[in-house]
Amino acid sequence: MARARADFAVSGWRRQSPYQARIGPLAAVLVALLAGCSVTTPASVVSTTGQLPQGNPVQLAPYETDGTLRGEFGQQLENALIAQSIEVTGEAPVIAAFAIAMRDARSGVADPAASSADAIVWESRPRPGSMFDSCDAQRLRATLVLLERAGGEILYRGAGESTRCDHTETDLAELANALVADASGSSSTQ
Repeated sequence: MARARADFAVSGWRRQSPYQARIGPLAAVLVALLAGCSVTTPASVVSTTGQLPQGNPVQLAPYETDGTLRGEFGQQLENALIAQSIEVTGEAPVIAAFAIAMRDARSGVADPAASSADAIVWESRPRPGSMFDSCDAQRLRATLVLLERAGGEILYRGAGESTRCDHTETDLAELANALVADASGSSSTQ
């Protein structure tokens, strides 16, 4: 008889209440949603000056072809210019200079000339970590400057950035396309 009670006690403990039956699937869905990476932010562009005059060909600053970050971004930038029907040639009246860097997203870039002891003016704010981050977030930041060859006047200056766990060639292409679209006026992110 004592044995029957032990079996009953164990089987009685295994029974779920209606509340427990609903919580199980809900908890599984929440864990799946929260386990995803909360790091990814799409490319965004901030332009500070002008726009590329329509119909002008562009000379792209030389870049490496050795698989470096600058080399890969230079190739993606050239592809983006061509995709926007902007001719890339050697002696164009407009020179496209660019810079690209990758850094830990928890560090920011401040404007020292505009900042003071009381306030920091951020070019790129640091990204606070999240308890749901599945990696050390990296920020990719690129700047595109279009200069008039004859007088050196800045026709366009824009900076774009995105944050991801691991940046891929697709991310470089997205950033290059966003900058070129902004410079050519075919973007709504101006």
